[in-house]
Amino acid sequence: MTPPRLAALALALAACGSARPAPRPPKPPDPAQIAADLHARMTEMAELAHRLRGACPELARELRTLFGRMRISVDEANRAAEDPGLARQLTTELHKYDDSDRGLPDAIAGDLAACRDDAAVRDAMSTMPTLPP
Repeated sequence: MTPPRLAALALALAACGSARPAPRPPKPPDPAQIAADLHARMTEMAELAHRLRGACPELARELRTLFGRMRISVDEANRAAEDPGLARQLTTELHKYDDSDRGLPDAIAGDLAACRDDAAVRDAMSTMPTLPP
């Protein structure tokens, strides 16, 4: 095939477009699911910190793995926070866990204190995803 014919064929194919449909926009975040996921991750963190209290190298590895999963939930929460209506719903959903989460941060901190001098645990904790105030 001659170069002009190749060029014409390429233009004709390009004009036809792709056979794939346009990508769908992501569905809006689900505040109830986000709150449940964040609660589950914090409960998991409390369990890890307690079970691995003093086993610093293993705790550091497990925290990094947990924080990878937690990042997904925090990113979804941040996406929800961009919409005022979803942000209000998320706040309401998060408050549903207030009673069951009461004391959890103190328990986690108490168990993590056994590894306060461990550089790997301190480094892992510095990667913990958090929600903006």
